[in-house]
Amino acid sequence: MSLVENGVLAYRTASNDTFSISLDSFELSFEPVAEVEFPNIEQYTYYYKKVDSPDTIMCIRIAGNNLRSTLGSYSLFEKRLAAI
Repeated sequence: MSLVENGVLAYRTASNDTFSISLDSFELSFEPVAEVEFPNIEQYTYYYKKVDSPDTIMCIRIAGNNLRSTLGSYSLFEKRLAAI
């Protein structure tokens, strides 16, 4: 499944389970926290926190044609976010 298909965002959890959320629900449920962009190597990473559960983070990473999204607790991404 591609990252976004028919208005639905596919993602994995830290335990590697696969789920999906509609883009409309995502926009209502998550807000941007941080972004890291390296256009010269075509790598972009975006972090969003869940509005009603700020310890829940969605990381969306785009590297060339490779798209990946992961949902996890803040502690999973803590080292990466601390450096931003």
